Amino acid sequence: MSTLIQDLKYGFRMLAKNPGFTAVAVLTLALGIGANTAIFSVVSGVLLRKPPVREPDRVVMVLSINRAKGWGYGPEHPTSALDFLDWRRESHAFEEMAAIAPRSDFSLTGQGEPQRVAATQVSANFFHLLGVNLSLGRAFTVGEDQRGRDHVAILGYGLWQTHFASDPTVVGKIIRLNGEPYTVVGVIPASYKLFSPTFASQIWIPLAFGSKHLSPAGRQSRSFYVVGRLKPEAKAEQAQAEMAAIAHRLEQIYPEADKGWDASLISLQEFQIQDFHIRPALLLLTGTAGLVLLIACANIAGLLLARGAGRQHEIAVRSALGAGRWRLVRQFLSENVLIAIAGAAAGLLLAWWGINILHAGLSFNEWVTSLDFGLDAQVLTFTFSLSLLTVSLFGLAPALHVSRSDLHATLKEGGRTGGAGATRVKARRVFVVAEVALALVLLTGGGLVIKSFFETISANPGFNPRGLLTTEVSLPTSKYGAPSQRAAFFQQVTDKLQNLPGAVSAAATGSLPLSGEPRSVPFNVEGQPTLPPLERPQASYYVVGRDYLQTMEIPLLSGRALTDLDNQSTPPVVLVNEAFALRFFPKESAIGQHIILDTENGVSSPGLEVVGVVGNVKEWFGQPGYHPQLYVPYAQAPTADMTLVVRTKDDPVALASAVRAAVWSVDKDQPLDNVMTMSQSIEAGGEAGHRLMGELLGIFAGLALILATVGIYGLIAQGVNQRTHELGIRMALGAQRGRVLKVVVGEGMRLAVFGLLIGFAFACPLPRLFSAAFEGFSVHPSWIFVLAPSLVAIAAFLASYIPARRATKVDPMEALRYE
Repeated sequence: MSTLIQDLKYGFRMLAKNPGFTAVAVLTLALGIGANTAIFSVVSGVLLRKPPVREPDRVVMVLSINRAKGWGYGPEHPTSALDFLDWRRESHAFEEMAAIAPRSDFSLTGQGEPQRVAATQVSANFFHLLGVNLSLGRAFTVGEDQRGRDHVAILGYGLWQTHFASDPTVVGKIIRLNGEPYTVVGVIPASYKLFSPTFASQIWIPLAFGSKHLSPAGRQSRSFYVVGRLKPEAKAEQAQAEMAAIAHRLEQIYPEADKGWDASLISLQEFQIQDFHIRPALLLLTGTAGLVLLIACANIAGLLLARGAGRQHEIAVRSALGAGRWRLVRQFLSENVLIAIAGAAAGLLLAWWGINILHAGLSFNEWVTSLDFGLDAQVLTFTFSLSLLTVSLFGLAPALHVSRSDLHATLKEGGRTGGAGATRVKARRVFVVAEVALALVLLTGGGLVIKSFFETISANPGFNPRGLLTTEVSLPTSKYGAPSQRAAFFQQVTDKLQNLPGAVSAAATGSLPLSGEPRSVPFNVEGQPTLPPLERPQASYYVVGRDYLQTMEIPLLSGRALTDLDNQSTPPVVLVNEAFALRFFPKESAIGQHIILDTENGVSSPGLEVVGVVGNVKEWFGQPGYHPQLYVPYAQAPTADMTLVVRTKDDPVALASAVRAAVWSVDKDQPLDNVMTMSQSIEAGGEAGHRLMGELLGIFAGLALILATVGIYGLIAQGVNQRTHELGIRMALGAQRGRVLKVVVGEGMRLAVFGLLIGFAFACPLPRLFSAAFEGFSVHPSWIFVLAPSLVAIAAFLASYIPARRATKVDPMEALRYE
């Protein structure tokens, strides 16, 4: 131990005597470690950290899966209420099961302004299953998920803080959700942080199945997620086999509803990641940060190699005094450990700054803001382990090489011949080639993502997003149970909005384009072969108001738009987009054709007559093509959840208070949610995520280019310094400075070209890899593969030219002084 302390003290003095080397080494390591720590904090919080529930390894999701092919947006789906009840009754591997209804938006009234809140319905045993202990009150009790006893509520911690001012006496109070009274029985703790959209909510109420869920037709309505807790002695494989057997029996008993459907188990942790669609982005960022670290490591190795060359005389003297090779290597590694500790500390500061930037950048989406990541014990362990591993591995080779110095050659005449051995020259060249190749790969990847982002935002979305103000409205069914009541409400509101000063037009829509995936419905075309339910094509389904096309500025290509005459008393009509018309009516006009939609209970609706064809509209940010789309008039299919859209003459934000007043003049208790411009809605729907991804890759690519430039400069400068004697002899014998400059720069550029060729080979597959990893990724990469190598080549040229020019200014007599 005393010897180790002595080595560390000596190493500290040696590093202090060389502040320039120490600062560059620590900063280089800090940049690589900081980038990796910041990204690892997200990876740790999302992919590695166990969900905050009791014994999380025993908690699984049970999903319906179609064996034939995906239905909707993927192969795994919720299940029906009847299937859930059968699963719970027949399974023996589970301690308990609970059902979760998709999140709904409820209006919370009775205290201040009406507020729209995200509410989730769950089985009474849900919180007991997860092992969540409430911070106030109690969880739901047995029987509270039955009709007549289900008007109780549990508040989310955030809602309790903001809307109820952290009132400790809130338990037992009455709140009104969608106009109905609910008794508050508990408050969720702040530690409940399940970031999956399925689990995140502001308020929880019991899930009481209604008659439509328990009817025979309800078995085809798959709208409930199922979570289960395995018994202590049960294995996941055993439970999977049991659920597959149960699903097979149900398929035999109910072939019309369950034919082709199976049951699949997935861990709660994996479900969160899958539900959130974040894994590909995190893996890409992790790999990118790893490449930055590799470049930093190459820099560290080159610096240590250069520093070792300058200490040859010291090493030779210590060897002559009896120091063994292992003793010398241990001394160098002790110095490397000090560099690692300092680099880790500086890297943590950079990581803390980067994590704050990530938190701010991820605030574009309410689900993303629930991500829990930071500098916890796991991240700190990763940082210091990575620092020690990096410096140990990449410092060991230089230490071993330097410790092999020729004692007699080094001590003779100042050790000039101990300069640059063939092995050290080869190592330096390898580092230069590696840094150039890695920098090119990173710069190309960052350029592809950034170019894809700009191509996406510059693409025509099919409507004009400028000058639009939007707000979401969810009507309570207790107050607006009849379709005519809903239709009358939105008709009155849109009439008032159109008459606002500064408003051009207004309309209502079931979902906005570029803000997420709309509802998708299966259908058949009248006159064409009728396909089985699971094989029917699907189209995006929009319920829109009369002036929707005018408000969104979506072009009408043929036929007519929707009018006031399209109501409950007239035959149902529909507008289709151009992609729909070209796909299903390629050789005839779509006008006058009839489309038969499947309703939720599986019964086909009356045929909808196509009365118009409209332009294609993008449904989400980054969508590569166009999907078939249907637009039905709101008066013929009134729903409770709609979004109001107002086109304004000037800044739409200035009209926000007037829009609120117009809605409240119709119903003073009706809450509005997400009052924002269309640009803000697009950002929340995905633009901000694409932008953040591009910015991060751009930062990493820039950092890689800077590190590579500095590293190449240092390595080439080291080689030039070691060739000072040779260059002095050349110039003393009459070599022109231009010739010497050409030789030195030429050597550096030859290495750079070799690195560019290797990097180009690894960069070429990146467009295909990105397309496979990210849905909708599309880019024309031609100029990226010209610009990125050009930037790296320029950086390599400058890194070679500067030390070469400095070498040509050396006085030949100074270079020959020691000869």
